[in-house]
Amino acid sequence: MGKNVYLYKINVLGVKGGVGKSTISLNLGRFLAKNSKKVLLVDKDVLGFASYLSGIRGKGLLAKVVDGEEDYWNCSATLNFGEGKLTILKLFGDGDRLNEDLEKIHSNDSLREKFTKLYKSFLITDEYDYFIVDNIQGISAKSPLVIHELEVFYSTIPNVKNLRIYVSNYSINSIASTIKYAKSIEKEIKYEGFPLAFIVNLVPDNLDDLENAKNYAEKGRQEIGCKFSVVIPIYSELLGFSRSVSEMPEIKEINELGNKLLLEDFNTSPIINSATYDLSQILVDENSILIMGPVGSGKLELILKLINLAKNDRKIVIVSTNYRLESFLKDNKFVDFLPIHISQKYVEDRFNVRNIGEIIKISKELSTEIIKEIKNIDKVVIIIYRANDLSPASNCCDITAAKQEFWSSLINTIKFKKNTNLILIYDKIGQEYDVLSSVVDVVVETDINGKYKIERNIV
Repeated sequence: MGKNVYLYKINVLGVKGGVGKSTISLNLGRFLAKNSKKVLLVDKDVLGFASYLSGIRGKGLLAKVVDGEEDYWNCSATLNFGEGKLTILKLFGDGDRLNEDLEKIHSNDSLREKFTKLYKSFLITDEYDYFIVDNIQGISAKSPLVIHELEVFYSTIPNVKNLRIYVSNYSINSIASTIKYAKSIEKEIKYEGFPLAFIVNLVPDNLDDLENAKNYAEKGRQEIGCKFSVVIPIYSELLGFSRSVSEMPEIKEINELGNKLLLEDFNTSPIINSATYDLSQILVDENSILIMGPVGSGKLELILKLINLAKNDRKIVIVSTNYRLESFLKDNKFVDFLPIHISQKYVEDRFNVRNIGEIIKISKELSTEIIKEIKNIDKVVIIIYRANDLSPASNCCDITAAKQEFWSSLINTIKFKKNTNLILIYDKIGQEYDVLSSVVDVVVETDINGKYKIERNIV
């Protein structure tokens, strides 16, 4: 991979500790190094967690200068990844003594000059493509520490773009305070660059929380002016992680952000949230699911994926007025399903209902017919193909209210049976999808390119 158009300094910032700044910094730095880039990670965190995972056990550069020690070489460690490498410089990271050390440096010209000279030497040890700074939590852009570091950095490497990544955990208060903090930082930044990403980290790995987090992250992105919003679920293997950087599990969302950096692609797909597209998560908790999209948008292919996820421990039941889905499944070598064909009488009755009472009656008759067929099956996935062919079709009353009553009654009756998922397949024609979307738990919308997005109905 060739050289970037620009050098980049990426500041990873957060208003509080424990939100994953150091883990994100290391994951991003390692990803870039694995893609043949030279990366310097400057560890300015009070605890020096990134340095510890990199094998650095001695004092940081600041503490060594203050204490008059000369073995500056062991403030850093380098990890090689083929043509790329990640170097970690422990600048601070010695805990409670930080403020006292900073006061000594800034009140003593000799110590300040020595620290500045050494820091510059580390910056030019190699021809780095990226500089990642894991910052002190809640650091202010007006802080003398920040001002001094920026002056030293840009006097040494002037042609670099300054990017910012803001990290919060999933706490509402943390998200709000991080957005406020980021906006205050952005007002003070004078160097060329832009806010790169707003990250909501440590999100419980379930559809409701991931969808909520996506909305929070996107709100933060827009308010701060970031290029990307990123949602990272809890990676259980990272909780309490204390082994080496080379053993650290990858965070796929950070890899995707890293790809944006490598390509210098800052103007497309603002939301980075791999986890929301895990189909297996929508087949839990007896969800009712609507799969809708234009004709020919891959709905049947999506159903096949869901069936393959469910078939080992659940019986698949196909409810339909025609044989298209059954034929499709057989053509794809799946035959272990129970077909339920809707009677011709029902097809006729749906055109002749005269009031809401009759609408509820045919809904109960249909749901009872389905439940009778599956009463002896413990775990089941019911797939209704097509929902368009089952809705009331007379003009007896308010059509929207009629369909709302019909589908609410049908879904609630079927969901009363335990261990049952109900999937409705709907060709997106007319306005009925608004009604269906409001009465199911999960909506999966397909497009003409065969792509899909999942949304949780949180009401």
